[in-house]
Amino acid sequence: MPVRIEMAASIESVEELPGSVANVFSQPNILVNMHGKRIMNESYMQNSTYLSNVAAHQKSKVCFSIVDNSIVKYYVRHGVDNVSLVRTDPDVSDFYEGIQLAQENGNTDIYTADTTLALAEKMGVNVENLVETIEDYNDYCDSTDEEFFKEKRYLRPLIKAPYYAAKVRPGGYGTVGGIRINENCEVCDDAFEPIIGLYAAGADSCSIYDDSYMFLLPGNSMGYAVNTGRIAGMSAVEFIDN
Repeated sequence: MPVRIEMAASIESVEELPGSVANVFSQPNILVNMHGKRIMNESYMQNSTYLSNVAAHQKSKVCFSIVDNSIVKYYVRHGVDNVSLVRTDPDVSDFYEGIQLAQENGNTDIYTADTTLALAEKMGVNVENLVETIEDYNDYCDSTDEEFFKEKRYLRPLIKAPYYAAKVRPGGYGTVGGIRINENCEVCDDAFEPIIGLYAAGADSCSIYDDSYMFLLPGNSMGYAVNTGRIAGMSAVEFIDN
């Protein structure tokens, strides 16, 4: 049984930059693919499992998060819309410094332009589609998101230069599994038959995930580890007693 790699999307090439850069681009603003088209309800971008699964199905396995200066200024003044267990600080006041640092370092995964057309050209996406997508999105911000029905509170139009974009790609969050077990936490062979006296528990045996790590149920990994450990222990005691 192969080890499974859990997917979790991430903003590209921000490791050496202030955390505010990744924080801004992780907010639920417009997200497009190489064709310059939206690909999901961005309200769910904070769940990197969802975002990773979406990105993995796009051309070149890449998508782009886009904001404009009005959105950035709002975040700098008021804090970002969403914080998470990974990005807990709503303060992104050093975002502009981070963008400048990215430019000085020759970062090729973060883009800045004075028009959406120029931004599309730098990103390498379909220019005509992206310009049209942003125009439609801005219209949605005045009414209703007719494409993905994103919550109104997250609909922020892109209207003020400069415009910023960053690549988003799927990545590996961790690994689980590798050892097949049955309901008694007995290790099973290739024929799904238990190997007498051999037990496994926790992440080494984890079969509740496939390609994704679920962020919507806090404690699920720990709960699985605790209970499979308990079951394996009970099964081992019964084996010894018998």
